[in-house]
Amino acid sequence: MENVKEIQSLLGEAWTGVNFYFTGAALPDVNEATGLRFCEAVSKARSEHLLLRPGAVSCPGANYVFGWDRGENLRNKIVAELVRRRRMKPQMVERLISQVPVFARPPAAIGLNTNDVPDLIISYCQPPTVMKFLKLWQAEFEGDNLVCDLSSILSVCGNVSIGSYLSKNVSLSFACDDAREFAGISRDRLVIGIPYPLIEKLAARNRALQNASVL
Repeated sequence: MENVKEIQSLLGEAWTGVNFYFTGAALPDVNEATGLRFCEAVSKARSEHLLLRPGAVSCPGANYVFGWDRGENLRNKIVAELVRRRRMKPQMVERLISQVPVFARPPAAIGLNTNDVPDLIISYCQPPTVMKFLKLWQAEFEGDNLVCDLSSILSVCGNVSIGSYLSKNVSLSFACDDAREFAGISRDRLVIGIPYPLIEKLAARNRALQNASVL
């Protein structure tokens, strides 16, 4: 966890560690949350350890991307709701949904801010924090630009949490309408997810830069 603490100290902001537990034997003994959307739980977990199990998350989109409910009825419900909200053709909405990262194998549970080394960390942060992160990222990757896929749906659960986990790279989102409403993400903030393998690299880079400045 020292690498995570180092990055959190460097960047500031509030962060939530996310663990995807694919075997029940690995589950930590922490409070189980119910009736929350995933984006809400990410906020709540800043003050307590939380465990989300199948059936405990209230958001249809999160249940779909995590694989906890992949039934045709749920997908049709999501499509119909987006068609109503966006006034888009169903085939266009289907394309939007098909581009969102999803788990082929559903996790047994999701841990938020448990004491285990996280798979990734998520923050609802201000743009200067993202710029601070980008400077460190470009120092590690020799000036490369950061390239991210952006989507207007299923932002925190699909595009950031699963997106970072599967790609092993940073994911960004401007937060979908539901995340802004239910997770309390204010208009001056966006969502960033950083996977743990990248945290290790960036923490090592930060230490190298600090050591070089001392010499």
